[in-house]
Amino acid sequence: MSSLPVRNDEHYNSRRRRKRAGGKTQVLMLVSDAFGGIAKFNRDFITALAASPRTDDVIAIPRIASQETGPLPPKLRYATSALAGKSHFVRAVVTAARELRKRGTPPLIICGHINLLPTALMARAICGGPLYLIVHGIDAWKPLRNQLVNKCLRRVDDCIAVSTVTRRRFLRWSGLRQDQGIILPNCVDLSIFTPGPKAETLLRRYDVRNRTILLTLGRLAEEERYKGFDEVLELLLL
Repeated sequence: MSSLPVRNDEHYNSRRRRKRAGGKTQVLMLVSDAFGGIAKFNRDFITALAASPRTDDVIAIPRIASQETGPLPPKLRYATSALAGKSHFVRAVVTAARELRKRGTPPLIICGHINLLPTALMARAICGGPLYLIVHGIDAWKPLRNQLVNKCLRRVDDCIAVSTVTRRRFLRWSGLRQDQGIILPNCVDLSIFTPGPKAETLLRRYDVRNRTILLTLGRLAEEERYKGFDEVLELLLL
């Protein structure tokens, strides 16, 4: 795959020389951002796919990258050539799809953002395989201004939603069957995010010893009131 610069080249070349085991899945995943700072869902999703014994290899093609990737999991090829712009992203997807077609077994194609769906369908037209769309929140709650994306939705095989609310609102307008949609909630790594000893300096500074503390992180923006921060604040003031 010389025209698709990727990370993990040594691992890929050694795997390419070996005969592939039968029955394993190859995955092509298109994402807005994967191993940057804000895309933890995609990062965890790709890592889990790469760790699965049922997965042969994973090609992840990011539209952008907000930070350095850090260490990449085995069996993952991360197409950094796609980061140079939209045309480079499309070219990387086409190159990956053509390679997968040559292998003879249609891959599983996962579209990590609704706006990338036309490109994901183009990949499927080249290499075949089922296409799953991941929907996260308000971006999929109502029809998009982009009519091409709206029309493409009827051609996906199924969707993965991060919540029951997102699944319900997406199915309401997308044209998919009402029994479709897999729920895969956001999660955290409990080996990293876990309660620790309370900082004495903070307890003294804010006088919160023996008090219940509620912490939330997010933007307090007018256009994002659907997150309910204002309602929580009103209840706390009662």
